[in-house]
Amino acid sequence: MGKIHILGYRVSAVIFFSALFFALLGIKNLAFIHRQAIYYVVNGLLLLTVFLSFFLADKSEWFVLKYALAGIAIFFLSREFLEFFWKENKIEEVYSGKRFVSLSSLSIAFLAMEAMWATALLPIGFLNSSALMLAFMLILQDFFLNYSTGVLNSRLILRNITIFAVLCLAIFAASGWSV
Repeated sequence: MGKIHILGYRVSAVIFFSALFFALLGIKNLAFIHRQAIYYVVNGLLLLTVFLSFFLADKSEWFVLKYALAGIAIFFLSREFLEFFWKENKIEEVYSGKRFVSLSSLSIAFLAMEAMWATALLPIGFLNSSALMLAFMLILQDFFLNYSTGVLNSRLILRNITIFAVLCLAIFAASGWSV
């Protein structure tokens, strides 16, 4: 019975990643009308998959390797996210350098890895840890996107901090806080 259960997870994972791959190809080939919204969802799902894989894995052995692999995945996802957004909104004239994109992605990955390390110390379970990290990444990406377009102001910062605080409270309230 255990092998059938694992096979069901594998089949559902294959279907899930196939749908994500189809969405990415459709976005790259401009098959969708509203590309940005679909790309935000796909990027969020891929980030959630990275966080689920990291927090579900056993942290006692090879922690540094798993931590580094998650950081590399976040770096590449952030780089693709920023490049796509800047090309879609025609901001690439200002931020056209690969060095700037890589530095911005490296900054996002570094901040995410620091938050991931702190979240890994919390006894809240892998689903809630992944949800907390996804909320952090979405807010962080929103900060970078608004900064790059020049619309970052105190009202937007306060709104993002409030949204993050409310999401953190909801995640912490739903946690079991097991040791």
